[in-house]
Amino acid sequence: ANAMSTMNGRQSEKKQVLILGGWSPGPLLGLKDSFQDCQFHEPTIHMPPSGSNWCFTWEWAGLCVTVAMSLWLLSSKKSWPVAIGLALPLISVPIWIVLLVRGSIRRSVRTAHKIILTEKIDVVVGFSWGGGVACWLMESGIWAGPTLLLAPTVFAMSAASRWEPPRMVGNRLDIFLAKNDPFCPPRQVRYFQEMGGTVHLNYDSHVLSRSQREIQENLEE
Repeated sequence: ANAMSTMNGRQSEKKQVLILGGWSPGPLLGLKDSFQDCQFHEPTIHMPPSGSNWCFTWEWAGLCVTVAMSLWLLSSKKSWPVAIGLALPLISVPIWIVLLVRGSIRRSVRTAHKIILTEKIDVVVGFSWGGGVACWLMESGIWAGPTLLLAPTVFAMSAASRWEPPRMVGNRLDIFLAKNDPFCPPRQVRYFQEMGGTVHLNYDSHVLSRSQREIQENLEE
């Protein structure tokens, strides 16, 4: 009983880290290997076009129905159904894509919220898409604790969703960005600085392989 109590005590002393991932593992695998004394929580989030969660949504269903209807109209021998079949996807598909991205962000934030409610999270780490999700998580007021953003694609997500970039509030915000990252435009530097974040800008790629040591040192702090 005493041994079990000691093990439970050690488990509870572990730092609880919420990881919100991206389309690839990026620097996250190295972080998890380097901090085995931490308890990592990495839920599956909605992240189109990666994974399949986002496929089981009303937005994706609407997009599929629109495309199917367009193909059916184009098969007609009359001119007016063909004209509608050509116009329908041009008008509606961009709208469905916006709704799909918005829905994916909302559902990802809700997933992160559930982890925060059930676990005593100490730090949130977000990479790429997950970094953008972390930004909306902070804007919602759900999370205001220490946050580490790794190449967050917040501007790309904002453009795809037609939402303004989120306004964040946190007591510590560190952001690692790579110069010439095609997914994170240079204007994100000023944006995060205006949000009160500390920006670490390095010569690196989107997966931040050269910044691994600096990221680990930052997480240690």
